[in-house]
Amino acid sequence: MIYIAYSDESYRNERYRSIATITFPKIHLEDINEKISICLSSSNVSEFKWQKLRTAKYLFCASKIVKTTFDILDKYDARIDTIIWDTHDSRHNVVGRDDEANFERMFYHLHNNTFKKRVRNAKWEVYPDENLAIDWDTVATCLESGGRRYDIREYPLIGEFLCSNYYFIQKFEQIQSNLHYCCQMTDLFAGLAVFSKTHYSSYKKWLENRIPGLWKQDITPVTNREEYRYTLLLNFITDCKARKLGVSLDTNKCLFTMKPKNPINFWHYRPQHEHDKAPTE
Repeated sequence: MIYIAYSDESYRNERYRSIATITFPKIHLEDINEKISICLSSSNVSEFKWQKLRTAKYLFCASKIVKTTFDILDKYDARIDTIIWDTHDSRHNVVGRDDEANFERMFYHLHNNTFKKRVRNAKWEVYPDENLAIDWDTVATCLESGGRRYDIREYPLIGEFLCSNYYFIQKFEQIQSNLHYCCQMTDLFAGLAVFSKTHYSSYKKWLENRIPGLWKQDITPVTNREEYRYTLLLNFITDCKARKLGVSLDTNKCLFTMKPKNPINFWHYRPQHEHDKAPTE
């Protein structure tokens, strides 16, 4: 089986940063591209970027992409995995932090964990959005090594048994997101993940102010940009709950998936132990 992974990042120079990846069997690429293309063309959008989501036109486009994503997850054995990290936590609050090297590690964690959710020995083609500051050769090498690790399991009667490789990296190539619809889809989810973290409190106030007849104690004006993004977040989490996808917003005050094996997975990376520190220059 050959799988394919497209990824993009969001909020590159902010406190909270993220990477999202969509993965699916390669045989479905043409169908998935066509569905996303229809979302863009029907909204008169040439390229979707999260940072452009500040008008009604881009809200309609984003809403169509989200609805199409649910359809893709159902029909094409696809999944969306997103990792978000806090550059102010104990792991990242170090002198001389190397943000590019840290990005490379987060990219590795996200994809290594995602690939292991698929069948063993799968072959992968990996297409991250272009970022000239990243040492993609090192990232590819690390993923190749991660895929070659063997898993020793113990079974009754036969004792220890050496299982096969996790996965193989068949192709790794950075691409331009404007030429690849799947990258534009992941840009949406990477942006939405960070937005849910940075705007959780203001989103909850906005939500309360929508309740008819409720006395509004603190009405804070919102911009059109915030209004459109709040609306998208509300519709997304509502649809996730209706589909029982296990995506929570209130538990961690950001988008978060309780069961990582679910097809939409938001992973807020936290330091794994006291020695888990970001790389330095």
